[in-house]
Amino acid sequence: MFQENQRGISFDKLFGHYLAGAKRIIVTDPYLRMFHQQRNLMELLETVSRQSRPEDEVAVHVVTVEDEFHGDRQ
Repeated sequence: MFQENQRGISFDKLFGHYLAGAKRIIVTDPYLRMFHQQRNLMELLETVSRQSRPEDEVAVHVVTVEDEFHGDRQ
């Protein structure tokens, strides 16, 4: 069981089992703007990499929305 704002839980623990053997992943995040959000995406992609065999290819598609105020920094 996980609690809100709990620390020390990795993406491997949360999603690793579900991502093992994946061939295609779609990440939909309309608020992918800030550094910490992008870092979370990077950590998720690292989990995908760890759960895949070296010879496997995993297609990852990220769907987001351009920030109306800071789209150039996104």
